[in-house]
Amino acid sequence: MRITCGIASTTLALTIAASITAQDRFETLPSYDRYKLVTDSMNELVTGGRIGRINWNEDVSTLQFVRAKVSYELDLETLELSERDIQAEAEDGDDGQSGSRRRTRGSSRGRQRDHETSPDEVSIARCVDWDVVIDRADKEDPQRIAVTIDGTRKRRFGKASWVYGEELEQNSAMWWSPDSTKLAFYELDETQVKDFYLTTKLTQWRTDLAKEGYPKAGEPNPIAKLWIYDVPSGELTAVQVGDDPEQYIYQVRFSADGSQLLFNRTNRHQNVLELVAADVETGTSRVVVTETQRTWQRNRPYIKFLDD
Repeated sequence: MRITCGIASTTLALTIAASITAQDRFETLPSYDRYKLVTDSMNELVTGGRIGRINWNEDVSTLQFVRAKVSYELDLETLELSERDIQAEAEDGDDGQSGSRRRTRGSSRGRQRDHETSPDEVSIARCVDWDVVIDRADKEDPQRIAVTIDGTRKRRFGKASWVYGEELEQNSAMWWSPDSTKLAFYELDETQVKDFYLTTKLTQWRTDLAKEGYPKAGEPNPIAKLWIYDVPSGELTAVQVGDDPEQYIYQVRFSADGSQLLFNRTNRHQNVLELVAADVETGTSRVVVTETQRTWQRNRPYIKFLDD
């Protein structure tokens, strides 16, 4: 037994010595300095996050993009990468809508934000337990207003679905009018949409199971509706979004003067795109522009409103 232990100890010592010698020789090999530079820089060179919102500047000298909720600018002459000011990114706008700092707060992939602050910063609309509530920060009369009361996971208010977030890049589900008096929001009916099951927490001690409404080809789509809540009067108005249960309603926003609620509407084949305007007082809607293609129609064409 003593002889065996002695041999094992000697073998271990020789292995450690050989390892140290090999490491010393490795550092003397050609181009080791470049290897060291790359390994030391891996955290900066390789970062996670999907790249999006890619834009050229006017003279095509730089390229801006967002990765992992951080805005970057790439100098195309020097290839230097620098972070941009998030406020400057907010002023550039968000998905063709008027920009604001509160709209740049990200949501996870395929999801919508669970709260939106009014332009006057007095009210915060929230989705709480699948219902819409408004927290009023009025110093004289702070209160919580229950806008809806019967929301469920399969019939929700103030939230869309993973399909809307992933396919249509719809990361908002509640929208304030410019004067902060009205709130538009989704009602999404997924009662006919079958659930898809996902295993989560794969890197933790115990996994979990998540349910997500996900329509396969040929199965029913979620049915989207829009409502407008008038804060002073407490009245709810249903928006005429159309009768097609398979359609998508997205890119919702108020007009600059707040008199109309604008939204895009497309069929399930996504080869017909309509820009629709609804009167905020009555909910009556009209089609402003229609674009049709034989195949897939771009979902989010750039729209710019002129000063007049």
